[in-house]
Amino acid sequence: TSASGHHTRATTMRLTAWCLVLAVLCAQIRAIDAFGPRPRPRLYAKPHLPPHLIAAERALRELAPGGPAAAGLLSDGIWQAPGTDQIPKPSSQLDGTQASADGSSESETCDASEVGSCVDAPSTTENATPMNPEVTRKKEKETNLKKYEEYFLRYQLTDRMATEAAKPDANFRDRKFKWEGHDFPDSSGISERNPNEGGAGDNDDGAESYQAEIDADGATGDQVAKKSKDAAVESIDSYDAAEASMLANVDTTNPGSIVPSSPIEEEINSGDDAAKEMMEQLKKESAAYVNPQTGKAVRWGDTWRHAWGGGVGVSRPESRPRRFAEDGTTMIMPAATDKGYALVPTSSDKRALEEFYEECNGVRWSVQRNWGVGEPCANNWHGVVCTGGRVTQLNLNLNNVACWGEFNLTALAKLDELLYLDMSDNLFSGEIPDELFSMTKLQTLALSSNRMTGKLSKKFGRLTNLRHLDLSANGFHGSLPKEMGKMKSLEVLYLGEAGLEVKNKFTGKIPENWVGMKSLQRLSLTGNQGIKGKFPTWIGKLQDLEELTLADTGLFGEIPESIDQCYNLRTLDLSNNKISGSIPEGITRLGRLKHLRLRGNKLEGDVPPGIAELTELETLDLGANKLSGHLPEKFEGLTKLEYLDVSRNDLSGELPKVLPRIPSLRAALLSDNSFEGPIPGDYFTKLPLLMYLYLDRNRLDGSLPGGAMATAKLLKEFHASNNKITGTLPKEIGQMPRLASLGLRRNQLTGEIPPELGDCAELARMDLTDNKLVGSIPAALANATDLAEIRLGGNKLTGSIPESLESLELLRALIVDNNRLTGEVPPWLGTHPCLRESDLSGNRLYGTLPDTLWDPEGDDGEGGKGRVPYLPARLDRSADYLERRINLGLNPLFCPLPEWADEVHATCRQAEISKIEPSNGPSKGGTHVTVTGSNLGAGNEHSGCLFGKEGQQVWVPASEASNSKLVCESPPKHVDNHKNAVVVRVGHKGVAITRFGELFRYTA
Repeated sequence: TSASGHHTRATTMRLTAWCLVLAVLCAQIRAIDAFGPRPRPRLYAKPHLPPHLIAAERALRELAPGGPAAAGLLSDGIWQAPGTDQIPKPSSQLDGTQASADGSSESETCDASEVGSCVDAPSTTENATPMNPEVTRKKEKETNLKKYEEYFLRYQLTDRMATEAAKPDANFRDRKFKWEGHDFPDSSGISERNPNEGGAGDNDDGAESYQAEIDADGATGDQVAKKSKDAAVESIDSYDAAEASMLANVDTTNPGSIVPSSPIEEEINSGDDAAKEMMEQLKKESAAYVNPQTGKAVRWGDTWRHAWGGGVGVSRPESRPRRFAEDGTTMIMPAATDKGYALVPTSSDKRALEEFYEECNGVRWSVQRNWGVGEPCANNWHGVVCTGGRVTQLNLNLNNVACWGEFNLTALAKLDELLYLDMSDNLFSGEIPDELFSMTKLQTLALSSNRMTGKLSKKFGRLTNLRHLDLSANGFHGSLPKEMGKMKSLEVLYLGEAGLEVKNKFTGKIPENWVGMKSLQRLSLTGNQGIKGKFPTWIGKLQDLEELTLADTGLFGEIPESIDQCYNLRTLDLSNNKISGSIPEGITRLGRLKHLRLRGNKLEGDVPPGIAELTELETLDLGANKLSGHLPEKFEGLTKLEYLDVSRNDLSGELPKVLPRIPSLRAALLSDNSFEGPIPGDYFTKLPLLMYLYLDRNRLDGSLPGGAMATAKLLKEFHASNNKITGTLPKEIGQMPRLASLGLRRNQLTGEIPPELGDCAELARMDLTDNKLVGSIPAALANATDLAEIRLGGNKLTGSIPESLESLELLRALIVDNNRLTGEVPPWLGTHPCLRESDLSGNRLYGTLPDTLWDPEGDDGEGGKGRVPYLPARLDRSADYLERRINLGLNPLFCPLPEWADEVHATCRQAEISKIEPSNGPSKGGTHVTVTGSNLGAGNEHSGCLFGKEGQQVWVPASEASNSKLVCESPPKHVDNHKNAVVVRVGHKGVAITRFGELFRYTA
């Protein structure tokens, strides 16, 4: 019981830990989204499947375990579920109408063989010319054969039928069906036979079968035998009976039309004979397997193991045990826990994938799951997606696929049904191979974040079915091909963004021929600084455009008013260009706009009040322009605005009072303007979601609203540096639980640093440089365990550096220069696991340099030994990877300094003795000697005097000590001293810090 309880508690703790991690990740994601980086959209939608693949896929699913093929046979358009009441059989007309009780016909009926499918057929009248009975029977026979084929290809179970099919039926074994075509001209041809009827089926051997009875002895592999009333066997070629499309009903009035028989994802516009081809292929594959009950080859319609939902004769998973018979057939052996054999298709694309695996160094892929094992579709090869037994998608992104360096499509070009190819974030180099342009069915091509080079080929215009093209973050160059304008199906075109090592460098103008991309929804050329010319005026003709990202290019000129023709725009990013003029009113008419980024241009004038009409706006970035005036009061209508950046402009007046009326605001960047006055408390109390508030480099004054700041429970970063803020640092800041960065450098703050700052559990960065703070550094700062940067330089702080700061495991920067700090240099500056930068210069530190600041055995990089210790190995970094930077200059350290002192910029001030009083005393000692001079140890507790020559020195701690005076008690005369005089030096921890001393004489 205790073990069980322990296991439960451990499980609960793990779940709690995972929940916390998930919560942190969600918070970070929300913070990033709020702060403004463009989230990369899900570019690659599922491909549009052609009708023949949909037909093949539906056929495979119907043959799957539990599907209609396993559950029963379609008879005359009516499926009879096991265990259900008999369904009355309607009398079917040749034209598809259903006769009513009075002999009339209805003009519109449903084909019950396919749920939810109806066809329109011309009505019949009583005066219609009767057809020849022989022709009638022939057509009936053909119609019924097609319906019989639906047993294999078409039927789609309803929920009710699927539920009923799972119920046991004690009498189901006795149900038999008979062929009525010859003797019953008005019959549909196939019906259920009454078990009490006589006939050829009365002496059945009891073999387990449902609704299809197959003559195992008399029918060949491609023949389906049915028994007539006279027990005569008719052999019918079942595959010739299958038409080109098994998913559609044919309108008899218009043979060329195809009506989808049930709701499907993609619109079907044309027929295809792929279903027939697939049946032929699966028929051949099934010849390799045997029915374990009969020992003979599995054939279509074989009802073996239907009770377990399987048994249709197609290839099986490679993981199944098997036995090879003497005649060359393969028997699949059942396992003890087997509940049927899964239906799997055999893919004709297997060899092409195997070649690709060999050509592209598959053994070094990050994930190789099941590659080379059995069939790619059946065994779920990593990244392979099949439809209808054909490979339609290949997703190998971020998988270390290299193809021996260059991108190789020789094998993949053989996948003639491939629609979706994602090879992003791999290690390809070289140019795009010509084989790509023969893959004309391709709809998605993602090669982003590789190392591919070369120019874009004019042959891209051949890929007219391509919907998504992502070549971003590579090393392509040259001009943009105008032939790409022929890609009328293109929806996503990404040619920008920089990778870790390479970036695209396209040049020239954006071709006007691209106006032919009428389906284009997303266009990104970000980072191609060689793209020149004015902002394209024809862009308004791409009315389906939802994202236009042209940041960091060389575009200039003005934004045309015709931009409002792109009324579907959600994202408009023109950042960091040379666009001039004012913000056009056309932008204010883009009612669906969510993200507007115009940062880093030369825009002038006021912020248009019409922007307030963009009620869907979530991101507004107008920073680094030349905008002036005020923010319009109408901005309170932007109820969804989360990110606002108007920094680095020339806005003036008080801080905008409209911002507290936008409660959805998460980030407000108002730095580098000319705002004046105090910081309103409403910025903290009325913006409950505010996470980032930047007010640096303005003309703000007054004190900080401490009480209001305590209410900002989500605020993570508060920066108001380079202003004229006065008063003390509010202790209420310690009540901000999410505060991670506090930047108040170069203001006029006074008073002491409140110890309550240590209560900020998430505080990671604190910058209070260049204020007028006094007092000591609070030891309580160590309570903020996430603290990584402490910057307190340029104040009037006193006291020593708290030893508690050593416990801050994440501390990477300690900057306390130009204060009045005293004490010794902390030895942990050279041993802390993360501390990379330490600046203690310009203080009043004394003492000797700790040995921990020097590694005498370390490699100095110039063939010698000795260096400042490097940071040790930790998580994501190896040992000896990062060097420490330590600055101890302009401190009165004790001389002499070690040879390596220059490496830490250390300076010393020589201690000098001017006189001692009295200069003599009795031999028994006890005389209080006062030593005066300069730099004598700053009153440190380790200060003292050394009496005698080297080898006979006696260390005496000082009873009184200051930087200019020490009082020491003389020791008794040493027995080996025959001169009645000793040299007195000032020391520190038993080591002399004065080069010279004064004589003290012993009297009798």
